[in-house]
Amino acid sequence: MSDSVTYRSKYLEVPQELRSRIVNIYTASTKYRRKAKEMEIPLVEEIEYKGISNELEMVGMRTDEVKCKVQEKLTHLEDIRDYVKEVCLKETEQRKAYISDIIKTEMRSAEENLAMLEERMRALIERNKPNVLQSIQLAINKLSQKIENIQI
Repeated sequence: MSDSVTYRSKYLEVPQELRSRIVNIYTASTKYRRKAKEMEIPLVEEIEYKGISNELEMVGMRTDEVKCKVQEKLTHLEDIRDYVKEVCLKETEQRKAYISDIIKTEMRSAEENLAMLEERMRALIERNKPNVLQSIQLAINKLSQKIENIQI
């Protein structure tokens, strides 16, 4: 008793250290909730709530009112944990979507480059070969010249 100052009320008797620790945890959780976007998001495995529940079991509660308040605080902490899980999941889904978008754009550019190469190859091949109509015309001219040579 000399180590810790106790707070006495008609509902419960709790050591001052435990009360202050619960209050500190609760205020930290509300601050974290307000600044969730500003702060670096911890991994879900790094958050431990077991110590809180163990300490709260040590408190001798006598009324439903106090139990409800503590339960609200614990559910608030669980909401934060769920929020962190959702943010982590959303982050991985965002990474997957980002990577798939990059792959899609690379595929589109590769298809466009392939189409351009095909057009260039066709143009190079067609330069060396005359058109079909031109080749037919040349063949007709050669035949007509041979016929004229035979007639003379």
